Amino acid sequence: MFKTLLKKLGYVPETKSAYYPDASSTITNIDQFTSGLLHNSSYHSLARKGYIDNYVSNVCISRTAKAIASLPFEIFINGKNAEDSNDQTAKSILDMLANPNVDYDWEEFMIAISSHGPLSGDMYVHPDMDGVGGRPLGIEYFRPDRVSILNSTDNRVAQYQYNNGARSITFKRDDDGYFDLIHIKNFNPLSDTNGLSDAAVAGLPIDSHTEANKYNKQIVQNGAKPSGMISLQDDENSGTLDEPQIKDLQDRIKQKLNVDNGGIMFLNSSAKFDPINFSNTEMDWLNGIKANAIGICNKYDFPAHLLGLESTTFNNIASAKLEFYTQSVIPKANKVYKAIARFLSRKLGVKVEFRITTREILELAPLFKDISSEARLNFAAGLTNQNEARKGIGHEETQGGDQIWVDQNNQPMNQMIEG
Repeated sequence: MFKTLLKKLGYVPETKSAYYPDASSTITNIDQFTSGLLHNSSYHSLARKGYIDNYVSNVCISRTAKAIASLPFEIFINGKNAEDSNDQTAKSILDMLANPNVDYDWEEFMIAISSHGPLSGDMYVHPDMDGVGGRPLGIEYFRPDRVSILNSTDNRVAQYQYNNGARSITFKRDDDGYFDLIHIKNFNPLSDTNGLSDAAVAGLPIDSHTEANKYNKQIVQNGAKPSGMISLQDDENSGTLDEPQIKDLQDRIKQKLNVDNGGIMFLNSSAKFDPINFSNTEMDWLNGIKANAIGICNKYDFPAHLLGLESTTFNNIASAKLEFYTQSVIPKANKVYKAIARFLSRKLGVKVEFRITTREILELAPLFKDISSEARLNFAAGLTNQNEARKGIGHEETQGGDQIWVDQNNQPMNQMIEG
């Protein structure tokens, strides 16, 4: 049967060879795994393998970035809402946020830097402060792979160099030791100047998840089993194949028989084809893939419930969204907002604040429902004053609201009995 297969493929083996195949003669190559994120930390590799090639990593990063970009917030200058100010400084900041530059709006700006952050560990923001009186004209982000850092002898940053091929900018410290570039980075125990990439840290589960999915697809395409093992009988009617011939035969089988799992093994010893089957336990890829996916979610602070990786109910989903915003989205957004606010405050000589209007976030509604209920109960019991209660339900203070109100109908029980 095997000889007939060889003839149909147009292949006739040569005479006996001294070649004995090793593990590298099979189609599956273990080097494909070790060339992943775990062993390559270049930004191109991080972006390709940690964002483009892996669905779970992509979803965690992109959903988080979109959530950050959609957060409602207000700008306060010296404690006053910039929307209520006629000051030119306030107006210039609001104009900068409304129209960062000609290439993208604020939402696209936040999505970009919030995506670069977990991939590279670094975010670079460049506010354009060339307006009248040193006020901001716009703001832009730099791709991390286009920024190089020159360190001083004490391992501090001496200068940043941005270069995109057509434009080059050098940022040096001013007289006060600051840069006209905002560098937001993750903590990195092995570097004083560069942040630690979340994608690199999650390299092992990302690589494992990607390769497992690829192999799982190939197995399914081949009838949920590897192809088998082909060996050549050592008799007068058959010869053996050398390594190039084995490779050529593998390619022919792939092309004509649509075998694409890379699981055909060749042995120059016996003349038969033995199919190889997996047991149900060995075929349990789903649990392994799921475990890697959950590991990826954990590194990005993205609840696995939101990807359907764990058993979900309506309450679980609501709790997961609440946790997602309070433990991931809002802290990450505040990290960016505070860095920009510090820069603007230093440059403009005023106190700039970004305040997220959390009560407008739908996913936080369960939290504020509980807070509002507690505030009303405490006020009704005379434990808080009116302004404290108003603050608890999201309203501003009112004049004369600092007094404790007591229900005059309430009185001790013994007085009611005596009366």
